Amino acid sequence: MANPDLSYLRAFFNAYNLVGIKTARRVRDALADVEAGAYTFARASGDNLAVYNDLIEAWFGIASGAPVMPTPVAIMKIVQGTATATVTISLGLAGGTALNTPDLLKIGPPFGPKIRAADVALTLAAPDLTVDVANLAAVAKGLYIGLITDAAATPVLEVRLSIV
Repeated sequence: MANPDLSYLRAFFNAYNLVGIKTARRVRDALADVEAGAYTFARASGDNLAVYNDLIEAWFGIASGAPVMPTPVAIMKIVQGTATATVTISLGLAGGTALNTPDLLKIGPPFGPKIRAADVALTLAAPDLTVDVANLAAVAKGLYIGLITDAAATPVLEVRLSIV
C-alpha cells in the first residue's frame, strides 16, 4: 500500500512539473517570435496570463485531489477582414456531451469588444469537436481567448483566435 503522504507529494510535483513544461514551451515559442520580430504585447499578455492560469489550475487540482491534466488548446489564425474561422480537434468526447459556448475575450491593448458566444458555434461529432467563429470581418486585430467547458464547468478546450 502506498504511503498517502508520498502520494500527495507525488501529485504536487507532477502538477508543478506540468506547469514547468508548459511554461518552457511558451518561453521557447516566445523567443522564436521575438527573434522573428513577431512577438506582440497581446501575445506577451496572453502568455503571462496563461502561466498564472496554469498555476491556479495546478493548485486546484492538488487541493481537490483530481488529476492535473492540461487543457487542450485549439489555435486559429486569420487575416483581419476574414469573415470566419474554423478548427476541428479530436477530444474523445462522447456524443451528446453538453458544452458551454464561451465569449472570446481580447487579450492586451487596445482593449476592445469581445467576440460574443452567439458568434461561436460548437459541433460535436464524437470524438471530434468543431469550433466555428463567425462575423469576424470587422473584428480588431489581436488575440482572443475563450474556454469551452462541459455542464459541470470542467474545462474541455481553450480556444485561441489570433487576428493579424
